[in-house]
Amino acid sequence: MHDFTFCGKLFITLCLGFLLVGTTATVSARTVRAGLEQNPPLSFIDESGDPAGLLVDLLNGIARKEGWTIEYTPDTFKNCLEKLEADEIDLMITIAWSEERAKRYDFNQIAVIALWGALYTPLDLKVESYFDLEGKKIAVMRRDIHYQALRTMLQNFGINPVYIEVDDFNAVFTQLRDKKAEAGVVGRFYALDKEEEYGVQASPLIFNPIRVHYATAKGVNQELLLTIDQNLNALKRDPSSLYYQARERWLDVVSKKGWPGWITPLFLGITVLIMILAIFLLFLRREVKIRTLKLENEIAKRAQTVKALRKSEQNYRELVENANAIILSSNLQGEITFINDFGERFFGYQKEELIGKKLLETIVPETQTDGTNLAALIEKIIRSPDEHPININENSRKDGTRVWVFWHNRTVFDDKGQPCGNLSVGQDITEQIKAEQKQLQLDRAKDDFIATAAHELRTPLTSIIGYAELLRDNAEDGLSFQQQHEFHSEICNKGFFLSRIIDDMLDISRIQEGTPLPLYRTENDLADLVIKIFNQYQTLNPEHDFLLTINADNRPKLLFDADRITQVLENLLSNAIRYSSPGSRVSATVDVVEGGGRVVIADQGIGMNSDEVEQIFENFYRADKSNTSIGGLGLGMSIVKKIIESHGGTIDVASTPGQGTRITFTLPADSAVIK
Repeated sequence: MHDFTFCGKLFITLCLGFLLVGTTATVSARTVRAGLEQNPPLSFIDESGDPAGLLVDLLNGIARKEGWTIEYTPDTFKNCLEKLEADEIDLMITIAWSEERAKRYDFNQIAVIALWGALYTPLDLKVESYFDLEGKKIAVMRRDIHYQALRTMLQNFGINPVYIEVDDFNAVFTQLRDKKAEAGVVGRFYALDKEEEYGVQASPLIFNPIRVHYATAKGVNQELLLTIDQNLNALKRDPSSLYYQARERWLDVVSKKGWPGWITPLFLGITVLIMILAIFLLFLRREVKIRTLKLENEIAKRAQTVKALRKSEQNYRELVENANAIILSSNLQGEITFINDFGERFFGYQKEELIGKKLLETIVPETQTDGTNLAALIEKIIRSPDEHPININENSRKDGTRVWVFWHNRTVFDDKGQPCGNLSVGQDITEQIKAEQKQLQLDRAKDDFIATAAHELRTPLTSIIGYAELLRDNAEDGLSFQQQHEFHSEICNKGFFLSRIIDDMLDISRIQEGTPLPLYRTENDLADLVIKIFNQYQTLNPEHDFLLTINADNRPKLLFDADRITQVLENLLSNAIRYSSPGSRVSATVDVVEGGGRVVIADQGIGMNSDEVEQIFENFYRADKSNTSIGGLGLGMSIVKKIIESHGGTIDVASTPGQGTRITFTLPADSAVIK
């Protein structure tokens, strides 16, 4: 009885456990754990203790649509990132993308908002330039991207402040209020309505433009980011969507404040006084003068703000010099008016060699390599940059080398609002273009290979069918033994040729899959094998001048696959014969090198240029693609290289157009080393 009770309880407990696990898994599948830092108005915990902010509203809206449950985990920015990496949360909100962070986290593709870093000071301290920060105490948030950018920039300028690291932006302003810091770094939106509360003021220094995203741990929860991007894409296309409502709610602070509360009662009071007490006209005039004076003071204050902004623009121009991109401006005549240091280094010029010079006389060639008229394109961009916001074209460095640049263009206006030039920001995409061109070349080579393979297979197959039909149709007429022998021989020869083509195709398939070629190594005399193959080709091709040299009196036995090395020798000798004219010399030389063997096959044929030599070992490549070119699939040299390397050897090609080709391969003493 006790045993039955115990077993029954155990069974019920296990069943309940499984039900609870299933229920938990279901809930977990719809629950998103989100890390939330105190960074108003983007994300924060409000006075009621609830999550709030622009990115919170957007995430809540997406969650409602997708059926998610959001569990917010408030913490410092640093701690949130640590929890993300430890899988204690699924999603981090309010995080800026950077190349360094992209190595550790996955970001959604569509940015939520753009912002930049701002430097604040106490009311009694003025900071006009970055050089004023020398020796100053600067409050910064740990792991903040603006902090990292400012620190790098000041190091480049040789400016050495003292950094005070705190947990969030509130703590940054607290340090300023309590006079523990002389400057503080925050995001531009944070301080919209915090200046009066903490008694701080904005300096004219802004820096580090960034975009804010959502992020997950690397390789984890990527479906969350995809769903967020899909929703953001739809929201941004609808002007009345939650996205724009949230922006207006959290970012359009100034426009929402409206008139100060005292203006309406003031004007009502003035109206009543005018109606009842006309005798106070002088008093009212005095009030008007006071108001006018305040207005003038406000105008003067705004003028100072404009001056500070211009100073900030000058400082920002200094920052441009350190940008990892080409930043260039030109006037309406196509003359370069500015280029940053990166652009100078990239193109190989000094500033004085570019400023005032035409784009087409310096960094832009008249025509592109493919024949595109760049002069006409540049003229269109200069005339109307906004109609060509993006363009990709070749550019020319000082040494004449061509590079590909992805340009972003926009119109620059003067103080009167008239177009006065063009601002262009460029990124080097030369390697990307080369890779695309290489892929196109490979695709064309594959197309050529398919056509060539069909032809190469059809030709011997036609012969086999033809001779087989002759044997069948003339069986009763009594073909002579000699005729039957000739027909059978042709069928066998063509069959062997087809087998060779199929073997090559199988070998190249193994190579592409990374499967090692099968080798059956035995002890062999390399020189004996070369002599045998060389003599066969000399007998079959008497129209060429053959020369064989064996520089090895004491020839060691080497461990190699004789059939595979025969395949190498036949391929190299057949190429030497096919690509050289009758009467020209085809030579083979065998040497003993460091206990191993070296073979050199040389001809006096058509040769190859440097580009052809560079591609000779690529799959499907044939150097001669003319209508009179020699047949073949373009697989032989690729297979030859793999065979030699599989034996632990090396192969090298030297060639000059019109003078011939020299191919050298080696087999090591211990060819059991397989690569």
